[in-house]
Amino acid sequence: MPESPAHFRVRLRVGALATIAAVTLLAASGCTGAPAPTTAPTSSAAADPIFATDEEALAAAEAAYEKFLLASAVMTGSGGSDTSALEAVAAGEALAAQVESAGAYAKEHIHSTGRREFETHKLQSVERIGKNEIAVTFYVCDDLRGLTVLREDGSSAVSPDRVVDVPYLVTVEGGEQALKVSGKDLWERENYCL
Repeated sequence: MPESPAHFRVRLRVGALATIAAVTLLAASGCTGAPAPTTAPTSSAAADPIFATDEEALAAAEAAYEKFLLASAVMTGSGGSDTSALEAVAAGEALAAQVESAGAYAKEHIHSTGRREFETHKLQSVERIGKNEIAVTFYVCDDLRGLTVLREDGSSAVSPDRVVDVPYLVTVEGGEQALKVSGKDLWERENYCL
């Protein structure tokens, strides 16, 4: 049976009142939505990436790691007495570990000949750590085949069954022109270099 016009008007008024009450409640409770977000002006220097791509950042990190390995070879080749080159290429934990290694070489009266080589296994991350600084973390495989450690009498101090492909997680930090190795941790899980 069709509704009477009076009954329809009452339902319409009740519906309109309910809608008005709901809108009023929402407005009073602050649930009408936040104002449109505004963006603070940023300087173009802060927004610009230090390197255009992750590949460029990795290439710069690899070059910094190469310098680190060369400085380490100078240090171990001198029997631990020359650590001067390390401060230009290492910082933080990596520098402390190399200085400690220098002390061990001096104490044991050993020195190295040759040097280690490396290959990058893969990039882990590139992170901005300051306005003009980044941290690049990557996996490397150090190749020890070209490195020998000798005692004072010239005999080898290297175990004949040493692992020659050694996995590390390396972190390089700094600005575009001054990247330094800040961390070099032996990868203790499965050796991805084999």
